[in-house]
This record gives sequence, C-alpha cells and structure tokens, in this order.
Amino acid sequence: MLDGLQTITDMFRSNYPFSMLYFLPLILMLTNDPRLMVNAAQEFQVYRMQQYDMPFGNQLGSRSNQLSMEARTINSKPNFISRRCVLVNLDDFTLERYQTLTSQYAGAILVILPQNYTLEQKLTIKSLESQLLHEAVKIPVYFIKETPEINDYYNYIDTDKSSQDSNAFQILIDSVISNGFQFVINSPNSKQLTQSDFQAVNLQGKLNGGDHGDQSKARKIPTIIITAHYDAFGLVTSMSNGCDSNGSGVVALLELSRILSYLYSNSRTIAPINILFLLTAEGKFNYYGLKKWLEEQSDSNELAGKIDLDDIQFAICLDSLGKATRLSDEIADGGLFMHVSRPPKEGQATYEFLKSLENVANKSNVRLDLNHKKINLASDLLAWEHERFSLSKIPALTLSHFQSYKDSDRNTMTDTLENVDKAILTRNIKLISQALIQYIYRNEDISQDLLNSDLFVSEDFVASWLEKICSQPRTASLLNKNHPLVNQFFSHFNHYLQETLKQPVKIQAKEPEFVLYNEEEATLVIYNVKPAAFDFFLALLVAAYVGLIYLFVINFGQIFSFLNRKLAVNGRLGVKSKSN
Repeated sequence: MLDGLQTITDMFRSNYPFSMLYFLPLILMLTNDPRLMVNAAQEFQVYRMQQYDMPFGNQLGSRSNQLSMEARTINSKPNFISRRCVLVNLDDFTLERYQTLTSQYAGAILVILPQNYTLEQKLTIKSLESQLLHEAVKIPVYFIKETPEINDYYNYIDTDKSSQDSNAFQILIDSVISNGFQFVINSPNSKQLTQSDFQAVNLQGKLNGGDHGDQSKARKIPTIIITAHYDAFGLVTSMSNGCDSNGSGVVALLELSRILSYLYSNSRTIAPINILFLLTAEGKFNYYGLKKWLEEQSDSNELAGKIDLDDIQFAICLDSLGKATRLSDEIADGGLFMHVSRPPKEGQATYEFLKSLENVANKSNVRLDLNHKKINLASDLLAWEHERFSLSKIPALTLSHFQSYKDSDRNTMTDTLENVDKAILTRNIKLISQALIQYIYRNEDISQDLLNSDLFVSEDFVASWLEKICSQPRTASLLNKNHPLVNQFFSHFNHYLQETLKQPVKIQAKEPEFVLYNEEEATLVIYNVKPAAFDFFLALLVAAYVGLIYLFVINFGQIFSFLNRKLAVNGRLGVKSKSN
C-alpha cells in the first residue's frame, strides 16, 4: 500500500500544478444540474413596443431596445425586481402593475401574449396603448408569443420566488446552489428611418369619364376622389395588422375600383365624372400621406398625374367599414356614419350624394347618421381624414362604422381578422357602390339595373383581399415602396384603372412632423447561468481545494512519517494480541 501511495505522490510532484486539472471536471459536474445543461441557451423571437417621435420633441414609446439582465417574474418581491428583466403574463400586466414595476426600477419588461385574445385581454391591451404609446418609456418593453417552452421558463423562475421568503442564510445558500436565467438581446440600437433608407408611397389610379376625344373638355370634367389610408397602428409594431382600421377601408376601395371599372370600360356607360382612387401612406400619423399629396397638387411644378383641385366635386374617405358598432342595448348595429366638417347644403354635391346614400340605406334597412364635427384648429392632430381636404377647402366626408374618432378600436394591435364581419363589410361596400352609381348617373333606379353579375359586390373578392391584408403587420415603418403588399395594391390599380402612379411621400429633413424607428423585432437568447454569488463561492472552494493539496504535497514527509509510526504501532499491537 505504501508503494502505491509513493507512486501517486511522485505523479503529483512531477506534474504539479497541472495535476490539479484532473479534479476540475469532477467539481464542475457536481455544481451543475444535468437537466438544465441540456438547454443551456435558447433563442426566441420577440417583438418590441413601438417607438416614434412627434412634433415639439415628443419622444414616445419604448426608447431602449437592448438588454442583458437576470430574469424575474412579476410575482417577485420588489427588492428582487430592481435592474432585472420582469417576465409577466398579459393577464397580470395591467396599467397599474406597469406603473408599479417602473417605480421598483425594473430594468426591462417581457410580456407573454396568448395565441388568441379574450375580451378582457383586449381591454387590457387597449388600456396599455392609451398610456404607453403617448409617453416616453425609458426601459425596453418586449412582447413574446406564448409557447410551451416560454411557459416552462416562466414556471421555473416563478417557482424559485419561494426562496425569497426564507431567512438571510437560506437565501445565501439558495443563491449559490440554484440556477438563474440571463435574458439577452444584442440587437443594434434603434435608429431613425430617413428618406435614404425608407420611402413610403401614395398609390393613385383614375377612371376617366365623359368624351375624351377632346382633351380640353376632359380637364373640365369634375372629379370625385375615393381614398383610404393603408397603414395600421398599435402597441407593437410587428403585431399591428389593422384589419378593420383600416384594412376594411382598403378592401372597400379596391372592390369599388373593380366594380366601377366595368362601367367605365364601356363607352355607353361612362359617366361624365372622373373618379380618382387614392391609397395613402402614413395615415395613422395625422394623415401625412394625404397631406403631401394635396401639397403636390397645389405645387406650381408640373407633375405626372397632377389634377386641378378646383375640379374636385368632393372626396369620400373610407375608414373602418368592417363591423357593426353597438350604440346601445337597443341598437346593436349602428350602421354607417357620414362624418363631415360642415353640414352639406342643398345644391352641393355632398348633399346630393348624402341623399343617394340615405335612399339606398333606407331600402336596405341600414341606419345612416350624419355626424358634424368642426375642425379643432388648436389641436396638432386631425380627427378624420376628410379634414385634410376641408383644410384645403375641398368638400369631403368620411364613411365609417365608428361614431367617434376617439374610439380605441381605431388604433390597436387587437384589431385582427376575427374582428371583422365580412358580411357587414360586403353590405357596406354594396351600399356605397349603389349610392355612388345613383349619384354619377343621376337616377335613383339605375344602380339596380347596372349592378349585374359583373358589377355586384363579390364576397370572394372581399374575403380574399381581407385575408391577404390581415395576414401581415402594416405599421408605417414597415410599408416602404418595395413592400410586397404595396406592390399588390399597385398591380390591382394597373389592372382596373388608368394613369396609375406611385408617388413618393417625402419627409422633411429638418423638423419632420414625425420620426419612425427600426429594430421592430429581435432575438432573445435565454442563458442558463449560476448567480454571481456562485462564482465567488466556487472560487473559494477551488482555492481551498488547491491549498489543501499543496499543503499535503509540501508536508508529505511529515504526514508519511506520522502514518508510518501509526502503522508500526498498530502492527506491534496486532502481534501482541496474536501471541496472547
């Protein structure tokens, strides 16, 4: 036995201190949970809360997008939340809880969103949108779709909170032996989208009316504008699809252009009115796309597709036509509202169109209300899109199922495909098309005769476009001139309309009216880590271990002599016992 011990001693003496490495794997194996080492790091797609700027230095939304913090759940004690990333389910994330987390100096917030929203969850999101999108949120706020994996992380971290109720010594022990999770997002800092790297466009197409043999006469033909903005808005940039607001308005415009193109393709049914179809960008930012379009029409420079604003009879703005608004317990379907800045007077074109729409609505038993609201010149923001025309002294109106421009459903990420009633949308398109045909042909009965199989509203067309539009987010920062959906809109215009144009929406380099930012999505990496206290205790353990081995090797002679004497004494005692 002594010879074997001598061999081991010689091995350590000849290879010291490298011989210590033989024992380090054993230490590492004892200090990690094999179950957690399998998923030492996992990646998830996360979506950042919207960030944008408005005039007068108003910086709004989430102002930060990077994080590297230990994770805690919202159920943790306040002193465990400070400078941590707080993981929270949507059901627990009310406006009050958000304010509490910020007061506790949470470093970041990650909200778990369910696959489908309940009514209460929709109300929660809209409550958050009403506050968070109108203030500067200094910490990163991200959202993640619910999955079994992220639920496992939440449950593990939430279970670990029980140690927070223990005494100080137990907390210290738990901090050494337990595992933690580091949430890391290393995306680049978000930057402003400038004209050089982002270009939105307005889309324009026309149906020319009257006798076009003489171009001079064509310019005198009055024009009706049908317009809708095609962007959406909500709490999360990459989750705001805006199916009703204003996807339904876009679908209505596309279907109206298809129906009316059949009339204008036949020389016998061309009306003596030009109809201009206009899809505008950045409508959710104070109808900026329409503003720039009107400015270009007023410009003295000759531009392609430019029209004389004096020739415009009136403009119809289509905004949110895809569901019924409940006005009271007795009125489940509020029908349509015609919003105007000035009540139309008899003899005006808008008055005649209103009468045509009332006539069609009455025959279909659909409620139609005229809503008059003056433009608030003291406010920086306009209520409805037609107010842009009204400021340019062009008669205009907005058709919508919303009674008030303040309705929270107009700007929310909960506006999904399930939020749209296709039957209601089809009905509203039919009403508008019949009223418009009655007006341009000046005959109350002619719309019924003209709406044959080719002109009748196609439910398949409406459903197809609605699903296409609702299948992807449409916030302004995502919709540049080369976006596939924008190209599909333009292809439709090219197929059914004339004189089609893509007109760039220019943003002022100095003092812009709004600023958009990128980095809407990111990759979250979750690392399985030990807490900082563990590194300290592990260092002490390794130092003590190495120190003991060192002392053992240095004093091996004395230890060997002591063991030898002990063995000799035990040997003599054993001999005596045998002799006795």
